[in-house]
Amino acid sequence: MNHIVILAGMCTLIGTSTNLIVNSLLVKTVPDSGLSLFSLIWIGLPLTIIGFSTSWWPRAGCCPTARAGGAAQRTRASTASRRA
Repeated sequence: MNHIVILAGMCTLIGTSTNLIVNSLLVKTVPDSGLSLFSLIWIGLPLTIIGFSTSWWPRAGCCPTARAGGAAQRTRASTASRRA
């Protein structure tokens, strides 16, 4: 989940410190320019969607605990092994 928050921070100017540094360098180079709050959303939103889908896909299909009943089956198995 932390990776998703970092990716989503790229959507706004104040989301990451790197965006603020780039904005200050841009203002120093071209004085009458600067980035608005959501001017980076055109690159940040697609990257966030791609990052979310690639981080969610392995968790949903590959992890045994993510499948239906995975955690319940493990609990029953560990309880049964303790009884024996």
